[in-house]
Amino acid sequence: MSSDDEANGLSNILYLAVGAKVMLRQNLNVGFSLVNGSIGILVDILYEENVTPPSLPKFTLVKFDGEKGFVDLDGAVPLLPVHASWKKNGQSCTRIQFPVNLCWACTVHKSQSLTLPFCLIDIGLVEFQLGLTYVAFSRVKDFDCVVVITRMSIDRLNCVKRCVFL
Repeated sequence: MSSDDEANGLSNILYLAVGAKVMLRQNLNVGFSLVNGSIGILVDILYEENVTPPSLPKFTLVKFDGEKGFVDLDGAVPLLPVHASWKKNGQSCTRIQFPVNLCWACTVHKSQSLTLPFCLIDIGLVEFQLGLTYVAFSRVKDFDCVVVITRMSIDRLNCVKRCVFL
């Protein structure tokens, strides 16, 4: 079995349900801000007539945070399955899947450039890369919307000075 990275971010198995929070794994339309890391809510899963799960749906509808989407679709954006091909151990591989994954959480790296309405932050005990703490806390506009999971001491905040550069 191949990894998601080998398949251009497409999951081998993708469990989706209406109401699930999802994140795009590929740039689909940069001009409309449908880029890798965009977060939204899955609002519908549509199949062709007489087709049911576990068959691949024809498309999904996602309302992306901060994006207007299509007026006729109540602000949602239709996503079609994407095709990826690659070679592994000399054999041709292919995967057809929706370019999203579930997004109940994401790494600090993946959150860069996002503005979140609220967030729970677990930045760990050590600043292993300079700037991660800043990025984590700068994702929300108001500190009242931040919950810190791991208690931080002054030593934790000062550990930036001891950061190991990779």
